[in-house]
Amino acid sequence: MGTDIGAQRSPRNIRHRLEEAGRLRLSQWKKEEALPLERESNSCNVEAFGSRLARLGLRLPPARPPLATYVPIRVASGWAYVSGHGPLGEGGEPLATGRIGCEVSEEEAAQATRLTILNLLATLLGGLGDLQRVRGILQVRCFVAASGDGGAQHALVAAAAGGLLRDVFPDLPVAQPTTVGIGSCALGLPVTIDLIAEVSLEAAQAQAGTCRGGSEPTE
Repeated sequence: MGTDIGAQRSPRNIRHRLEEAGRLRLSQWKKEEALPLERESNSCNVEAFGSRLARLGLRLPPARPPLATYVPIRVASGWAYVSGHGPLGEGGEPLATGRIGCEVSEEEAAQATRLTILNLLATLLGGLGDLQRVRGILQVRCFVAASGDGGAQHALVAAAAGGLLRDVFPDLPVAQPTTVGIGSCALGLPVTIDLIAEVSLEAAQAQAGTCRGGSEPTE
């Protein structure tokens, strides 16, 4: 295909691809603009939650189908288990690749982490039908492809992931993310993240209704 791998991994191109995803508007994202999360009871309440994200300068992407034969989300007994996600575009293409501190700058790593959280939230919405039913974030695991002494890079990823979740769910308990340094992530991504959320039993029952998405095992 004549693709220039070096050009794909250049810092300028990574930043451009993240910005072109249309999901992160970091220059507009000011924490003081955050408003209390509306607690509305209507099912599939995408608009109310989307309005909140818009005030944070963010847009929730559509949930993607899994890239392989795994279940992206499983809801059982009041818990939602969301499989590992990364900074992928709507077509499943990586929007950032490489190790943090080498091919990926700290700024790009923070962008990629926030984008990954938005992808996780999109899957969570697809499985629950309504993010208002989330009662807390109990575990966030971040797998970081970092270079050299990755201590500062781990802290950056944890801060970006936890900060966005706390801004999105300001009235709910959000666990401090755990970071694990690894040699490489799938698809060459700089970070992958999974999480466990506490949800109302109503949410688990709603999974069987019309709002479910990506929560059933595939054959």
